[in-house]
Amino acid sequence: MTNLIYQAIMVTPAYSNALFQATFPIHADFHSRLHGTQLVPAMIQKVIVPSSYPDTCVTLVLTNGARQWMARGTVAVYRHPRDYFVREWREPYEHFYGPSIISTNEAFQLASNTVRRLGYSMEQFATNWSLAVSGPFTKDGNNIPFISYRWQPSDDEWQRSEIHVDMENKRITYIFFPGHIRKEEPKTSIIPETMKAYRERMKQTNGVLTIPSKP
Repeated sequence: MTNLIYQAIMVTPAYSNALFQATFPIHADFHSRLHGTQLVPAMIQKVIVPSSYPDTCVTLVLTNGARQWMARGTVAVYRHPRDYFVREWREPYEHFYGPSIISTNEAFQLASNTVRRLGYSMEQFATNWSLAVSGPFTKDGNNIPFISYRWQPSDDEWQRSEIHVDMENKRITYIFFPGHIRKEEPKTSIIPETMKAYRERMKQTNGVLTIPSKP
């Protein structure tokens, strides 16, 4: 595998748009497989593009608060806005109280079926790593119907696969794909100017900003 050298770049509107256009089909395919509905631009609240090249880790923030992070040519992390395990600081526990509509066995089946629907086998997703299960929980006599499945090798604390299930609403609230799941990086129609080239150009023009000529 070739080790890429990432360079800091000047992020322009043109480059941001080109990168969004190149990565949107990947985001849309993930959304369709996960939710069974089409992702359209009107559902996107914010697009966050990386400030390095050839990094294509575009993050989408949807209007419902969900986030999709790209990495290694695919959506590597998904987070629903209501997830007990990644709740915002000081968010009250009461926001997560509710009944467990499905059993822990059904929750695991939902997680497994989701991984397969996204195009991967459980062997690819979890490999032969050890599984740790957390939840559901009880606090002050109230049920917190969230369960987490986390696979991790014993010799590498940075590697993991993880998926969370909301057992009340029967939905996936978080997915973290391991580093060995990767696809070809999307290509953009624009190659951005590096920060090094930008600073050199500014020196040559005595600090007067000029637009680089087209090739």
